[in-house]
Amino acid sequence: MFLQIVGDCGMLHGNEQSWLSRSEKVLVLRTKNMSLSNLITIDEKLTYSVNPDNPNMTLLEQSATIRVMGIPFLQGTFEDMTVKSFDSNSANGRLAIIDIIKNKNNVIRI
Repeated sequence: MFLQIVGDCGMLHGNEQSWLSRSEKVLVLRTKNMSLSNLITIDEKLTYSVNPDNPNMTLLEQSATIRVMGIPFLQGTFEDMTVKSFDSNSANGRLAIIDIIKNKNNVIRI
């Protein structure tokens, strides 16, 4: 939504760092946008770990900090729109992963 307002930005870039602990069975992904960082910063953290209630399941914890800068009178509005868009995209991403897992036997291996 925010990008629709500021116009077509072409390819956007981000920086992702990954941390894996095999002994703790934890994977942490941290992502921060590099494009448009003078207007908006999005810091996202995903943590995958063993579910303490069921060790056969994976627990995903997701958090994000979104800041809009340079537009004082519309800052709150743009932050709210970005959060809603982020939530929607995150939900779609989770559904896609669930669909892939459910259909893992149908995946062609190269």
